[in-house]
Amino acid sequence: MPVSRRAGKPMIALYMRDRAKIDTLVASASIDPGWPVTLTIRANGGTMAFDYAAGGTQATLVGDFDAGFLSTRRAGGFIGTVIGPYAWTE
Repeated sequence: MPVSRRAGKPMIALYMRDRAKIDTLVASASIDPGWPVTLTIRANGGTMAFDYAAGGTQATLVGDFDAGFLSTRRAGGFIGTVIGPYAWTE
């Protein structure tokens, strides 16, 4: 769930990759670039929720996200997945 720019505006963005070589945008929200950003991931069984806090706003970007694509069965074997917020520059 990186902080990125879409149409020149700072955003929180959640992407996923499932049986593809490209990332798919799941959800995004505008943020104020002048404030610190806190990203949180909550896991509960086979679902995950992605929260953020920025500029005095706390919100859930996506709740009850099906994380089944991370399973060994669906991925076709051990996937060695690492889950977490990250920084990325195109």
